[in-house]
Amino acid sequence: MNYKYRVRCVAVLVLFLSMLWMELQQQQTIAQYELQNQQLEASLRQQRQELSEVSRLAEEQTSQLWAELDKHQLDLMEVSRLLNQSRPLAPHRPLLAARAGRPKRLRESLVELQHLVQQHESQLAHLSQSAQEMLRHSIPNGSPCAGEMTSGFGCRVHPIYGIGKFHQGCDFTAPYSTKIFATADGVVLRSDWLGGYGKVVELQHPSGLCTLYAHCQDLKVAKGQRVAKGQWIATVGQTGLASGPHCHYEVHRNGKQINPEPFLSAILGPQPE
Repeated sequence: MNYKYRVRCVAVLVLFLSMLWMELQQQQTIAQYELQNQQLEASLRQQRQELSEVSRLAEEQTSQLWAELDKHQLDLMEVSRLLNQSRPLAPHRPLLAARAGRPKRLRESLVELQHLVQQHESQLAHLSQSAQEMLRHSIPNGSPCAGEMTSGFGCRVHPIYGIGKFHQGCDFTAPYSTKIFATADGVVLRSDWLGGYGKVVELQHPSGLCTLYAHCQDLKVAKGQRVAKGQWIATVGQTGLASGPHCHYEVHRNGKQINPEPFLSAILGPQPE
């Protein structure tokens, strides 16, 4: 009788422990979901702030460009006014003007003013083209390499650690030795090993933004070197903490990682070949 009682007690205890373990597992799962939800909400808030900042920067640069265009437009209007004032005199004064030798000087002035008008029109066209080139080359745009973007900016399960971790850039999967290009003009801040990032290249751009290219195999530039948009700066590898060959790409503003995806559309110029 005591034996059966003991067996029942053990069975009840095992059942109780199993239920307790299941409840703990459920609580842990709920906590993980709540943490992921909080991280997603934080990521969404950060993305909204970044999009707002990008829009503000674009508006500031557009305002500066329009100010330059207005300045040249005022210069052109002043030249046109002078040109209108220098038209030939009324019919009742040609003989008097001829005596003073003024027709020749007026014709020379007219030719000079017409030349100034052409110069200002050429400057306006050149300014518009230069503004577009400045925007296209100083702000990162386009993908850093040929390949598929397999992981975006935000919360994800880390491929090495297997836990939820915030991903601070975008990953482009590509074969070993695939060329990596600079996404904007800039100066090399770093070209060496950086912990779990492996071999990296970091660039400072005229717009104030920085870009970072990680897990590289070969580095083609040196610290302090000036590079142009589309220049070959590294090759795809698997250095550092990486589960396969890919290029980890980040965009920094004021030393903080921001979402690179708004800069990948290449609306300001073609992607590097």
